[in-house]
Amino acid sequence: MHRRRSAALLPRLVLGALATAAALGSTLYSPSAAADAPTIPCGLVEAGTIHVDGLTSDWDGVTPIIPKIAPGLAAAPRTLGVKVYCNYDDKNVYLMVDVDDEQMVRTKSGGMEEDHIQFAFGLVSKSGELERIERMRLWPGVPSQKLPRIIKWEAKKAPKVIQGEGPVGRLKPLKGPPAIEVYDAMQQRGYAVELRMPKKIIPGYRDGAPLKFAVLVNDSDGSGKEKQSYAQTSAVEDGSDLSEIGFEEGHSAYSELLSDLKLSESDVFFNKNANVGEGPGKVVAVGKYLAFLGKGYCYQELATSRKDVTDVQLVALDAEHFAVAARVIEHSASGNREVLKLYKLDGSRFQPVFAGEVAKEQGKNKLSVKVDFVKKGKGTDIELTPEPAQGFSEATWKELPAQDIEPLLLPWQDKKARYVFKGGKYEKHEK
Repeated sequence: MHRRRSAALLPRLVLGALATAAALGSTLYSPSAAADAPTIPCGLVEAGTIHVDGLTSDWDGVTPIIPKIAPGLAAAPRTLGVKVYCNYDDKNVYLMVDVDDEQMVRTKSGGMEEDHIQFAFGLVSKSGELERIERMRLWPGVPSQKLPRIIKWEAKKAPKVIQGEGPVGRLKPLKGPPAIEVYDAMQQRGYAVELRMPKKIIPGYRDGAPLKFAVLVNDSDGSGKEKQSYAQTSAVEDGSDLSEIGFEEGHSAYSELLSDLKLSESDVFFNKNANVGEGPGKVVAVGKYLAFLGKGYCYQELATSRKDVTDVQLVALDAEHFAVAARVIEHSASGNREVLKLYKLDGSRFQPVFAGEVAKEQGKNKLSVKVDFVKKGKGTDIELTPEPAQGFSEATWKELPAQDIEPLLLPWQDKKARYVFKGGKYEKHEK
């Protein structure tokens, strides 16, 4: 087991993106990109650094993400340009969307074919699966036309939205429950929208985990599809492709982990957010390793090579906590065995809460059990069922039962076995 902490934060007012995230500022992302939904880098700032006034000067030195433009059907080239910035402090997440656009189309009603921004929030279950997307749409105000800002939500329980302090500062102290603060301002070309979002009311926010989130800017030069173009950090309709806000500490740990293991993002084959014993964070299977990332990271070798890790998944232990279930192949001179292990995190170590043989092979001969994870209330039981033998028989099977872990169930003598999570580990349920 290995453990690392992310580097100490530099004493700067505005921390730009990390070295790995900085490259995102020069990369253009396709709205249709599926498997490579980008990360929006989010740097740590001191409280009070960012003012919600629609002015871009607070964001000098912060690296933006620059979405690629998807043009409309018109033959003329589009003139839209978008930059998305992110910072955070201990209580809030700050966003700036700077839109370069030579023409604004707005009405009092705020139609879908008018200039506006969509903010999409992905709500993820405790097992790391996306449950739904909630959206806030914002039509910027146009003072010259006396058109006020419009906010429309698609959410089960929409957070309250109020005006930010603006260039002159806050005239009265805030009262009441926390609210998302927003301020938009016309620029020489286009407009800018700035938000302060208290972490406790951001849809889908969980401390210690990335935030599934996307920004889509709709640019209109009139009615009809041929007059529309847009820029987005990722596809906003399909939640599996939703981009993420990558908070600086988590980004640092992720980069350090890959560097430490001498691996790359292409080696990651499992990536879910869950609480596996030490609070919420990111569970990652990369190469032959299992890792957990929060403000720092820890990891453990699962097998001698990546090809020997046959499966990784999360298993619910109760309403809040999960175990990581991994199936790995172990080699010996007499043959191979496949082992199922379930791990919880205890401090900086992955501790097994179950370990059992699920298959054995010698040449063309094989014994195996069927593994089922059976929901029981808010937890999960493990059910093992012996499968028909391939080549082996009771007469030819000469091996002694395993002593280090739960031994393989044999089809000629064993029946289905169930294991129940109790007292911090899985125990065999005796009928």
